[in-house]
Amino acid sequence: HLGQSALLDEVLNLAAGAAPEVDLKKELRAGQLIQNLNERKLLQSAHDLSDGGLAIAAAEMALMGQVGIKLDEERSLGWLFGEGQGRYLISSWLDDKLKILNAAKKLSVPAIKVGLVEGKYFKIGNNSIEITKLNSFYEGGLNSIFD
Repeated sequence: HLGQSALLDEVLNLAAGAAPEVDLKKELRAGQLIQNLNERKLLQSAHDLSDGGLAIAAAEMALMGQVGIKLDEERSLGWLFGEGQGRYLISSWLDDKLKILNAAKKLSVPAIKVGLVEGKYFKIGNNSIEITKLNSFYEGGLNSIFD
């Protein structure tokens, strides 16, 4: 959902579209999933997809951990920067993938694998940037990435 997103505001200088709809039942189930996974020690990290969407959350997680993240493939701007409600990016051990997907299914929370934590680069599809360089872009905001 790109309406009223950081991408539209900070990069395109637009205040367009409606803000994402809030479904409190979906929000609650997503929160319960995160809590459940955390209690079961299946999470390495978690980040909401509010300001900036998936791409920014993944970049912030990479910077916080000083480790590379590879998102599986390039997708639409909406998929990468959308700010729909009740969405989270989590990291876990690869061996726990099925446990996480099953827990999500039990709570009717959509869940997919979107990438891997690896190396010293932040990658989206075939595009990559070294974590140290990403840090300088991050400190300059979204405009510095697109300039």
